[in-house]
Amino acid sequence: MRQKPGSGCTYSPAKTNRSPKQVKLPKSFTFTPRNPPRESLCRFPFSDGRTCRMPRWEKHPTLCIYHARSEQQLLAADQAARQLVSLSGDFRTASDINHVLGKLFSLVAQNRIPRRNAVALAYIGQLLLQSLPEVRNEIRNTLGYRAWNATVQGALGDQASASHEIDGGSADGADADSAGRSFEASA
Repeated sequence: MRQKPGSGCTYSPAKTNRSPKQVKLPKSFTFTPRNPPRESLCRFPFSDGRTCRMPRWEKHPTLCIYHARSEQQLLAADQAARQLVSLSGDFRTASDINHVLGKLFSLVAQNRIPRRNAVALAYIGQLLLQSLPEVRNEIRNTLGYRAWNATVQGALGDQASASHEIDGGSADGADADSAGRSFEASA
């Protein structure tokens, strides 16, 4: 028995007197590796110009299972991002932020947004809610009291005008202004 250099363990090489079995092929036979048809391979392009050589997934017209799943995840993330849009397109009112947080809750419950991302988005929503009183004060101090009411009405759209008519509110918004002033005085 010999020791393998540098290992400290012993081994004995297997001794065989047999020669490898050789297969004789006819002279006209040429060996070419069998290439699958190009249509049955994944067509995902890499940045260096190569394409994936994995077999195409039967449920996708051009990609292997790995690249098809990656594509599905990207499409789902894009769709989830489109759902996280506020009512007005801005985050100036509590209704806007509440709407987005409600959609976020729904997406997390459906497991369409990772928990880590949802926590970060919820924290940003909390920060936005905390900054709303300052936004309201800036708009009122710069543009006047009615500008804030117009901002809220713009965010709520038809919902605000319909409920305003049901409540019997005045069309000029004077009641809303006085209610806003009394709210600020009590706060």
